[in-house]
Amino acid sequence: MTFQKSKLAIKLLLIIVPLALLNLLYMQSDYRSDTLKFKNVPYGIQLANTGSSHEELGIDYSQLSSEYTTFNFALGAQTFLYDNHILDEYISHFAEDAVLLIAVNKTSLTSHTPRETLETYKYRYNQFLSKENIEYWTLNEYIIDRYFPAFSSKHPFKKIKEFTAGALRKIKHAIVPEKKKISASDIIMASLSFADKEKLAQMEQVSWKIKDWEKLFPYAGDIGFEENLFYAMQLLDKCASHGIKPVLISLPITQVMSENFETVYKNLTPTSRTTQADYETFIAKIKEKYPDISILDYTQDEEFTTNYSYFMDVDHLNDKGAEVFSKKLFSDLRDLKIIR
Repeated sequence: MTFQKSKLAIKLLLIIVPLALLNLLYMQSDYRSDTLKFKNVPYGIQLANTGSSHEELGIDYSQLSSEYTTFNFALGAQTFLYDNHILDEYISHFAEDAVLLIAVNKTSLTSHTPRETLETYKYRYNQFLSKENIEYWTLNEYIIDRYFPAFSSKHPFKKIKEFTAGALRKIKHAIVPEKKKISASDIIMASLSFADKEKLAQMEQVSWKIKDWEKLFPYAGDIGFEENLFYAMQLLDKCASHGIKPVLISLPITQVMSENFETVYKNLTPTSRTTQADYETFIAKIKEKYPDISILDYTQDEEFTTNYSYFMDVDHLNDKGAEVFSKKLFSDLRDLKIIR
């Protein structure tokens, strides 16, 4: 009997150990690795931010004095709805008189978040939020996504393969620099100036970025505007009731994005609205209830908008851009007496 039990135990281990290893590798390789930071949300937070990938990549708290307890709550493609859920989850982690930078993305104020998009990103929030703060929560998805994420993916081996290949390429390039292969398009582009080359490349990005965004967060006119305003107001109300000082913030985008966004957007969703007009109306509505709220809008800041070396693409700051921008942001917050 003991021998049979041992054989059974060995068989179970031969099944469980590879599956556990697969799960571990997948968690390292998958997009959801961004959520690992939520395992260590500190208490006594004095300065934090909401937002999407723009804020996740663009706000660098290492540029602030280490005496501050900070946290970046932003995640890619995150909207005001989940900014609210995250604040509900972690509001007890905030210190008295804390400051919350609330991200306002001018280009998405009339966008709607459909159920399909909420379902698409649910696996991510299952990783760290309680069920009360997850849209369309189900027990089976919650358990699988939280503890066995490899088995919630249709292509776990593909993700692991991509992760492994990327890691090996980095090691190889560190030892032997890669020789760039020159294509016909590269030769054509090489005949242009650096500025022209950048502008052409970024013009193309404006188009496909808007198309991708529109698939997830379709234009919804007044409905989308009211939806975003509603959830933004909820955030502000929660801040007011918990003694948190909110600051509305819009991060820099490239000039080519701001100049061409509306033209490209109108071709996809014909409308006479403009992002700036929507933004001004949005702010005016908020100031009706919170007239003294601080607002920092860097979308037209020429220190960044025409300096493409600060951007990784049309609307995301790279590491250098995040460093320079964050220093400016924290300096402005000090000038406004919002932080020390």
